Amino acid sequence: MDPQKATALVLCQVNAPYSRNISAADLAHALSSLDAAWEEIGPVYAFLTEVEADTQLAFMQAHGVDRKAAAAVAEALSLRSGADLRLPARVVEASSA
Repeated sequence: MDPQKATALVLCQVNAPYSRNISAADLAHALSSLDAAWEEIGPVYAFLTEVEADTQLAFMQAHGVDRKAAAAVAEALSLRSGADLRLPARVVEASSA
């Protein structure tokens, strides 16, 4: 997927439900850091639950998100919330190409 298209799709999906205007850079940071994820929990939750796996992967590749770090953040949020917020294995294990 085209990186610009992935970014536009993601930002629409994570901002609209929460009347937010989080930037791609801020979302990428929140996906990589548990402390930042808590500060942006609405958009992070939307990313993990509403964005399709292929779009998640394209966004993370486009914005340099370490997929292992994002998986750890998602797992920690899952444990705290009781909701299954884990990233799909194909997103975490995808090659960097």
